[in-house]
Amino acid sequence: MKRKIWIIIGILSVILAACDGPERATLPPGPSQSWIDAPLDGSTLPLAPYTVVFHGASFIGVTEFEVQINGSVIAAVPPISQGSGGAVYGTLFLGEYNWVPQSPGTYLITVRAKGNGVYAPPDQVQVTIKGGKDIDLPAEAPQQPMAVVEDCIYTALNNLFCREGPGAFYDPIDNFTPGQSAPIVGQSTDGIFWYVIGPNYGVVCTVPKAPEFGQATGNCDNQPRFTPIPPPSPTPTKKPKPKATSCPAGVPCPP
Repeated sequence: MKRKIWIIIGILSVILAACDGPERATLPPGPSQSWIDAPLDGSTLPLAPYTVVFHGASFIGVTEFEVQINGSVIAAVPPISQGSGGAVYGTLFLGEYNWVPQSPGTYLITVRAKGNGVYAPPDQVQVTIKGGKDIDLPAEAPQQPMAVVEDCIYTALNNLFCREGPGAFYDPIDNFTPGQSAPIVGQSTDGIFWYVIGPNYGVVCTVPKAPEFGQATGNCDNQPRFTPIPPPSPTPTKKPKPKATSCPAGVPCPP
């Protein structure tokens, strides 16, 4: 009798297992994409801190971004914000990493997003870091009349370009590293930039007066104001001709 009961229980177990319905759905795949917004591939950057910006797209979430420099993992950072990516991308996650390159050279930056323990395919950009003697000098370095005041000194607080004119649109012709100093010989007409004798090449160049970049010490109140050299001419770009949406009867529309 007991044997019959166990046989019946076994048959019922098989029937219940067969009626358990479809298999449970598996977890969705990991993040679908990773990409680097800045810097752009092939960029040339100064020897200074740079904020690398990147995104990940996922339907299940991104818990962190892995950042590699030349194949070595240097950080795993969480997303700082998110937004809708629509039906194609799910949710977009934004991340940033404040990278401080240690020396001039060529660097490969790799970023990949991670969600549910799965990494998205990585994105990579290659950049060149220039500083010190790696800066390309123009054929003729600009010169300005100067009267050096020995007790007026500029000291950089960050890695900083020294440009041939007062503004970011002028080319760099020298650079500073943190703690590096140079004599101040003048200031811009608007009083926003110092003219200094570049620490590496001895040519006159400009640095911003803003305190986050550097400090001026000594008797700097009566520095002469220099008229800047003309700024570089912008490269003209051709604007595409708008296409006609309709043309008179019998007249063919331009391509």
